[in-house]
Amino acid sequence: MGAKATSQVDNLKSERLDCIPLSSVLVRLLSFSCSLTRVNSQVGWMEGFSLMGGTPSFAPCLIIFVEVMREWQRNDITVKNVHGHVIGLHEQFVKGIEVMGGECGGDLGVWGNMTPLIPEEVRSHTLVFNMESPSESKAVVEKMLRFADVEIDSRKTYVRIGFGFNHHKEDVEKLLAGCKDVMFSMKADEEAGRKK
Repeated sequence: MGAKATSQVDNLKSERLDCIPLSSVLVRLLSFSCSLTRVNSQVGWMEGFSLMGGTPSFAPCLIIFVEVMREWQRNDITVKNVHGHVIGLHEQFVKGIEVMGGECGGDLGVWGNMTPLIPEEVRSHTLVFNMESPSESKAVVEKMLRFADVEIDSRKTYVRIGFGFNHHKEDVEKLLAGCKDVMFSMKADEEAGRKK
């Protein structure tokens, strides 16, 4: 390895990655003047970077991860706090489904068969509804996207609604409005099918 490349490696080795701004490292590693990234340059061993492979291409991902973790720490975003936020959204959604059931005379249609909720401390961030068939679950997913511009997914006969730390109360209200529209549409489709 040439003297210039060795000095660049030594400079990087002497700095802690969690203290280097993302743009600084990327500019240094990916610039045309960096002999570490030139075509036909020799690749040297960098202490602490053994999992990166032969090129510095893993560095941006690692640096971004470190930056995200730093922001999570700075803003007190923890697994416990995220889970608590999601459980609050679950409660809002379940109460909204109950209100919708009251408004519809207790007949929730496709939303009437939610899998039982397990204790909050071990609950998934996904609520699941069992449909009668895979085609019905697929229709629910498609109608939710069309009516409310909300993406949910299905697996076999199950419709799955996921909640995350990026969702808010307003998102749950939009989801509930979509659930109501989907329910009425599915009931209308069922009624039309019976009349044929």
